[in-house]
Amino acid sequence: MAVAALGVIALGLSLATAAEGPAPGWWNQEIATRLEQRATAGTNAYWRLVRWCDDFGPRFSGTEALERSLDWVMEELRRDGFEGVRGEEVQVPRWVRGMERVEQLAPAREIIPVLGLGGTTSTPAGGIEARVLVVTNFAELTARAAEARGRIVVFNPAFTSYGDIVRFRFQGAVEAAKVGAVASLVRSVTPFSLRTPHTGGMAYQEGVRRIPHAAVPTEDAERWSRWQQRGVDVTVR
Repeated sequence: MAVAALGVIALGLSLATAAEGPAPGWWNQEIATRLEQRATAGTNAYWRLVRWCDDFGPRFSGTEALERSLDWVMEELRRDGFEGVRGEEVQVPRWVRGMERVEQLAPAREIIPVLGLGGTTSTPAGGIEARVLVVTNFAELTARAAEARGRIVVFNPAFTSYGDIVRFRFQGAVEAAKVGAVASLVRSVTPFSLRTPHTGGMAYQEGVRRIPHAAVPTEDAERWSRWQQRGVDVTVR
């Protein structure tokens, strides 16, 4: 997989270099082209990716699955004839996913699919119950800061591109906490959903209170938005 990934990376860098101007000093276009050609000449890269994903599953940092997958990568490199293949001891953060549950209490009771975002803090033992405030971007959140205090902020941006809206997942908890929200939720970063929440990384900021941050399906975020537009209060726990 590491060799296949290197070929894919070379392809991406090659295209980026061609589009953005002169190559950086460390770049060797000839080697990049050879890697690209080798990686795309057959299906070996695809089947290595299949094995990496199917055989080892999710590979959170600090997990046994990650360690086993790294051992496999090194063994594949040795079989490819690389010399000096070795692992190195490193310290990595380890985040453990706990029990997750979001229940809509009003205007109707319903369990909402949810996935905590990687690195999120936990709720208190009894959970958090509050009305939601749906916003489409950070500017709207700032404008409605007085309403956000004590609420669960739900980020529901219209999907344009992954790069445009992933920031609401990554820094949504920080911005929500700044205006006094007790928790934050974000619609999954995808243009299409079958009520399937998508997880991903998020971050906190030094000096800003840490609040729980999780992803919900696009359908539920849209429904909460419609209720809000009609003046219907939505409460979740």
